Amino acid sequence: MRSVRRRVASVLALGVALIAGVPGTGSAAENAPGAPGRQPATWAPANKQGFGTSKTLESKVWYTLQNGGLSEVYYPDLGTPSVRDLQFVVSDGSTFAERETDSTTRQARLLDPKALVYQQVNTAKSGKWRITKTYVTDPDRSTLLLDVDFESLTGQPYRLYALYNPRLSNGKSNENNDTGRTDGDALVAQDDRTGSALVSSPAFAETSSGYLGASDGWTDLRSDYRMDWHYDAQSSGNVVQTGRLPVTGVTGGRKATVALGFGGSGGEALSTARASLTAGYPAVSTKYADGWHDYVATLKPPPASLRTDQERAVYNSSVMILASHEDKTYRGAFVASPTMPWAWGTNPGLENPSGAYHLVWARDVSGKAGGLMTAGDTAAAERALRYLFKRQQKGDGSFPQNSKLDGGEHWTNTQMDEVAAPIVLAWTLGKTDPDNWGHVKRAADYIVANGPVTKQERWENQGGYSPATIAAEIAGLVTAADIAKANGDTDAERRYLAKADEWQAKVKDWTLTTNGPYNPKPYFLRITKDGNPENGTTYDIGDSGPSAADQRTIVDPSYLELVRLGVLPADDPDIRTTMQVVDAQLAENTPSGQHWHRYNFDGYGERRDGGEWNFGHPRNSRTTVGRLWPLFAGERGECELAAGQDASARLAAMAATATEGGLLPEQVWDNTTPAGQDGFVAGRPTNSATPLGWAHGQFVRLAWSIREGRSLSTPSIVACRYTGTGCANVRPPGAPGTPAASEVTSTSVKLSWTASAPGSSPVAGYTVLRRDTGGDVPVGNTETTSLAITGLTPATRYRFVVVARGADGATSAPSTPVEVTTHGGTARVDYQVQSAWESGFTAQITITNTGSAPIADWLLAFSFPDDQRVVNGWSARWSQSGQAVTARNEGYNARIAPGDSVTIGFTGSGTAIEPTAFTVNGAPA
Repeated sequence: MRSVRRRVASVLALGVALIAGVPGTGSAAENAPGAPGRQPATWAPANKQGFGTSKTLESKVWYTLQNGGLSEVYYPDLGTPSVRDLQFVVSDGSTFAERETDSTTRQARLLDPKALVYQQVNTAKSGKWRITKTYVTDPDRSTLLLDVDFESLTGQPYRLYALYNPRLSNGKSNENNDTGRTDGDALVAQDDRTGSALVSSPAFAETSSGYLGASDGWTDLRSDYRMDWHYDAQSSGNVVQTGRLPVTGVTGGRKATVALGFGGSGGEALSTARASLTAGYPAVSTKYADGWHDYVATLKPPPASLRTDQERAVYNSSVMILASHEDKTYRGAFVASPTMPWAWGTNPGLENPSGAYHLVWARDVSGKAGGLMTAGDTAAAERALRYLFKRQQKGDGSFPQNSKLDGGEHWTNTQMDEVAAPIVLAWTLGKTDPDNWGHVKRAADYIVANGPVTKQERWENQGGYSPATIAAEIAGLVTAADIAKANGDTDAERRYLAKADEWQAKVKDWTLTTNGPYNPKPYFLRITKDGNPENGTTYDIGDSGPSAADQRTIVDPSYLELVRLGVLPADDPDIRTTMQVVDAQLAENTPSGQHWHRYNFDGYGERRDGGEWNFGHPRNSRTTVGRLWPLFAGERGECELAAGQDASARLAAMAATATEGGLLPEQVWDNTTPAGQDGFVAGRPTNSATPLGWAHGQFVRLAWSIREGRSLSTPSIVACRYTGTGCANVRPPGAPGTPAASEVTSTSVKLSWTASAPGSSPVAGYTVLRRDTGGDVPVGNTETTSLAITGLTPATRYRFVVVARGADGATSAPSTPVEVTTHGGTARVDYQVQSAWESGFTAQITITNTGSAPIADWLLAFSFPDDQRVVNGWSARWSQSGQAVTARNEGYNARIAPGDSVTIGFTGSGTAIEPTAFTVNGAPA
């Protein structure tokens, strides 16, 4: 009787009839009651367990995972969340209904160390069922695919429901304008800009679209454990869509594929989702993983500084996560994080529609670019620089506090370190050409005219004289002077160096206190409001902190920028004293190693009871507490390297804070309340932004810095000028152009490339390196822009990069890799049309090795004579551009022994006209 009473009460409250027709292609469903649903709509918590996207530009969809389910999905760009969540509900139809997010123990893991393929395993606390979900995006389309394995642990059949909450086009939290309907066996949602479609194989047996908290599927199921409602959500609102999958969890009824497609309309989204479902999860997931494998293969092998499996796993995930932070429409736009932590996702008074972390900061972009460049992806760093100069830079030479993806200013303050960071990045990339110089000059002129005071330092809530910001400004001016010199502008060179020298001489006068309470010796402050560190000037900390804190009581690990950017030596006595003060005030030891708070009295973090951070808490209440930031361990490690110390413990500490799936958080729990309680483990991620791209970039840079024995964040020309170190590594040459391969034989190849831009000295020559699993191996040197490489193995795939050498010994970043496959044993290709019809055909191709040596990693190439297209292929990875077609081996058929053959095939559109010429690994067949 309990469930009957609840059902009657629910019906009376809604004022509608209980019975609604099950929708089909021939009849419309009843309009769901309760519009617009629960308001304001919120976003999911920010502590993600997975993040992924295809490496292709065609697929403009990113997914995140949280709390056992799918959380925000971004489409059509990385600044536009369009899904709130998708999870599953399990019921037996009569006694229980359980959601994944609140009824399971959960595990999330990265299945492939070289591809962002995440899997969630959710096991019911009741012991009745388990769901395993594996996620990929379709490289050819804007579709997310889920491979679902639903397992009954009791042997009894159960019912499985998908519960999907779209929030299309980053919809405003209190003005949701989504609608939802059933289209055949699909759930379609749309607003005035975007559509989504949820389809399944096997197809949904029942569907409904309602409003959150009123007529949604969970409200339906939890009342009597059955799906009774079959609505369309015809009015705008906070729509939730429900679909029952015809699986039972027992043998023969466990597997399903769910496709979530997107487009400019509901119809376009449905076509996209069905195309991905037709292609099938195995084919799509293979192509998805192959795209990541190919990308990772272009990078440098992970450095030997990674000593443990955990460190190597976090490094591998970090380079892929960094790459995934880049938008696919506005190339070079790297967002801070694909998340909306705490009130940024729940308080419409802050950002509505959502913004915050999926915006673009010049400081963050430069850090991510630096991480990718050290890993071997120089092209990504160059895209980042182009974005900063071409889209973000303002007319006066400055950069916005942050911007939308298109470069339009969002928050309107100015942070002087963000004006300097792109200059340093340009210098590091060796960009001295007139166009880049024009952008550098405008930024440097702005620094000279407006520095050293900043309206905000890097923590974005205080202005004044910041040692970290001043260090960035000095580094920006010194590197700008070197670029000015390369362009013959001696006046600019002189002005920039004079101002940099002046500020370097005065930075201690502005920011180093001699009468602070923490040490009788001088130490650096977080910031001084008046440029006088001896004054007891007070300021409001913000975030529920003290309203009138003495500036001499507030320190910050950011003083290390003075060392990391080469402005002061690591053994400077005042640096060493400040290190002692900061460690005493801000460091905490956790099971994950030593980590640091941002500054004294920081309140940007969870409440003391573990609840979410928000604005509006009373001043001086200390209601919220800023926790520990793992990225500080990376910055400290780079400074220890500058002091000749071992930084491996810092790398291990960062790695130990990562999630099981290799995501690094913004913050981890400290040892204060609520530490020690269930779910609050010191040194483990809080509900802060996870992944934080800044932290991943820092981890990668530290790993390579340890390998090189010096901080790779330090501009050598700055350190040379002020500390007398790094003088052999003054401005390096620019990266050479991507090599082109020619004259390929079975044992040799000729590589040619465009010349590098000179650094501080002329380019003296080039080194060609073979990118190997054990590291980059030099294969030859030349003073020209080409090199013939001999002694190669037949039928073998190689990757080469080129590095330029300056006359002063400085070396450039490596070129983009080129892939070359040497010719192998003689191959014969047999092409046979198996069937043909008016608009298409199927063909079978057999590749036979007629030589005496094995053919490894084969690549078949041919061209269609007309407008034929490969529609679907098998036993190879097929690709087509215009009339040119390639088929690359799968893992299981990569090697063709002498006398053996491999058979592949495809379905094509057009007339069945046989190609006239084939090559295998570049050799005619």
